[in-house]
Amino acid sequence: MQKDELYKVSILQCLARQCSAFNDIAKQHTPDEWSAEAEYLDRAMQLASGSEHYRPLQQIENCPMLPIFETVGGNGKGEWKIPAGELRLSSDSFATKQEFQPNHQPALEKLLCETENLDKAKPTHKTYAETLLTLLYKYTSQIPSGIEGLSDVSLYDYIKTTAAIAVSLSRSDNDSHPFLLLGADFSGIQSYIYTIVPKRAAKSLKGRSFYLRLLSDSIVRYLLKELGLYSANVVYNSGGCFYLLAPNSKEATGIIANAARRIEKALFKELGTSLYVALDYVELSCNALLGIDGEDLPTQWKALFLKRDKKKNHKFSSLLKGNYSSFFDTSLQNEVYKKDSITGEEFLPREKVVVIEDGDSHLTLRPITALQIVLGAELRDTDTIIVTEKKLNTKITNVTPLGLGFTYYFVNMSNEFLGIYNELAALNDKATIIRLNETGDYSKKNIYKIEFYGGNEVGITTNTYEDMSEGDSLNRLGVLRMDVDNLGTIFQSGIPGDKASLSRYAALSRSFDYFFSGYLNTIWKNYEPAQSQIIYSGGDDLFIVGRWDTAINLAEKIRNDFKLYTCYNDRFSLSGGVAIVPPKFPIIAAAEESADEESNAKEHVCHGCEKDSISFMLTPLNWDKEFKTVKRLKDDILKALQNKLPSSFIQKILIHHSNADIENHKIKNIQTYWMIAYDMKRMSDRIGKKADKSIIKLINNFKNEACRSNCTKLNGEAIETEYHPLELWAFAARWAELEERTSIKKHNNNG
Repeated sequence: MQKDELYKVSILQCLARQCSAFNDIAKQHTPDEWSAEAEYLDRAMQLASGSEHYRPLQQIENCPMLPIFETVGGNGKGEWKIPAGELRLSSDSFATKQEFQPNHQPALEKLLCETENLDKAKPTHKTYAETLLTLLYKYTSQIPSGIEGLSDVSLYDYIKTTAAIAVSLSRSDNDSHPFLLLGADFSGIQSYIYTIVPKRAAKSLKGRSFYLRLLSDSIVRYLLKELGLYSANVVYNSGGCFYLLAPNSKEATGIIANAARRIEKALFKELGTSLYVALDYVELSCNALLGIDGEDLPTQWKALFLKRDKKKNHKFSSLLKGNYSSFFDTSLQNEVYKKDSITGEEFLPREKVVVIEDGDSHLTLRPITALQIVLGAELRDTDTIIVTEKKLNTKITNVTPLGLGFTYYFVNMSNEFLGIYNELAALNDKATIIRLNETGDYSKKNIYKIEFYGGNEVGITTNTYEDMSEGDSLNRLGVLRMDVDNLGTIFQSGIPGDKASLSRYAALSRSFDYFFSGYLNTIWKNYEPAQSQIIYSGGDDLFIVGRWDTAINLAEKIRNDFKLYTCYNDRFSLSGGVAIVPPKFPIIAAAEESADEESNAKEHVCHGCEKDSISFMLTPLNWDKEFKTVKRLKDDILKALQNKLPSSFIQKILIHHSNADIENHKIKNIQTYWMIAYDMKRMSDRIGKKADKSIIKLINNFKNEACRSNCTKLNGEAIETEYHPLELWAFAARWAELEERTSIKKHNNNG
């Protein structure tokens, strides 16, 4: 049996075993010699379940699917259940505690119909298998696996993992450790993305960020092609790292070694030392996949993390030995143009210079920078990416990252696809059509994929950074960075050893990517999308630039939805930082400031609760214990200002805070107490009976709370915090002042 046919039949047979409606289709595609290969599928289904004693269930149509997030930490009570339905970027797809009777039949019927239509097109074995896998993703990612004790893994994740294991088993020549878990991680991503000066920053950042995604994708495709593997073998690919399951054979290890050298060489040729990808692998036994005889997957994940991180300490070591001059000989640098006008990067030896007009002057760019600007502009109208192993005869914008043999075309299906349809159809499985953030029509002659990409919504126009913040003298952008706390620990030890199956790791990884690459678009486009731009979102982190208040509000919405998405499991939290800067502030400096703010949030401890915080204006606040209460105080101050609270109230708070000499959340300047009491008494007397009672109450609350060192209330509301009340009143006052000026700006702009 051909390799591609084995892959296709493994998917179909596993699907048929879990859902009898697909028996006839599976039989049609299963050749007579399958019986000799069936043992691989039998073993693979067991290994994918992670249990020696796995047992398929008879009926999956009405079984509820449980969220993988309850499994992490081992404290899940089975209270949450995922609604039935096909893939969609909506909170309606989130797990819920509400009682319901799941009905998976409609989704399975649609899958059956699409599979029958795929049959009629008579595609190649590989096109059929890869497209079927995408259809499984579309229709069965919210249907349970049908394996006893594995209801937190979707049918899609289980079949995908089973196919990867079956293919690897069939090609392994190592009986004791038949698998390789291959992992890679890019280093230098942060500094590479943010090395952008303000000019053309929006397009440059977007294109530069997306180019990194293409780099990772092209490397994964290259490795799969060299190893003769498939998309099912990709355990995870997002956020600048990826993991593959491969057969353990002498041929495979040799291919990986040669591929690593070529990738390293290609990266250096195209990007110099800006980026490096650390790639390594560990051997896996069947016992490790089953968690028996003292072996388990968490231990192997840790080992791979360590091996991969060690590689980062020897960057480009293989190139240094034979190409020393390429790294250190300055005589090879371009003597006319020293640096790229936008990125500030030095030109590589003998690198072509691209000159573009910019008003009365001109910019000198590296070819890669010019391309990334084009990508940033093209992405606004792109709903489909086509990847081919052969160049097309078209003028559609395209890029071939690292020269690894894969060209990416950026297409809008409504007006560009028909012109290349016939040429694509002739390529068969040498072309992949990727729909971004949607599940629309596809060519059944080529491989069909669905991918999510943060911040790309055709039809939504995002303002320039200057327009986002244009108005009065405030003019401030918010640069937001967020990521999941302790993600490495979650992957290494979050899933209990007795449940640590490869299919669960695949399900957990996919679930993170769904939220950060996919669902984040839903949050963004429903909240002033013209006033913010998602520069990057994927894996477990994000980077957003927008108007300063939009950035803070988006951060809160993202965090709240993430908690709901992860079933309020305490093992999952999200910390972030917002740098508030002028619109022409250098992006690299703003990124560093937001990174510092994010670090403040990560280091914040509130009554024993670590991380799970947001930080801006150099003040980290725990999301639940502090942020909500401080935000309500800010709102109360704003409301009071609108009701004739003297604006001097804010200035008084800020002056007293400045003079208090606070150290370790304690006031050292004792005079502060009686000065606050004196000023607030005078203010109350001055506005007298004319003032709204709520204003007098606000003033008195500030006086009473700021003059106590152990106050557990903020504006009369209970709060758990280690800050002195004066610190939080001052923070809320500054926040309110900024927001009031922004409100004035909005009003003036709206005329």
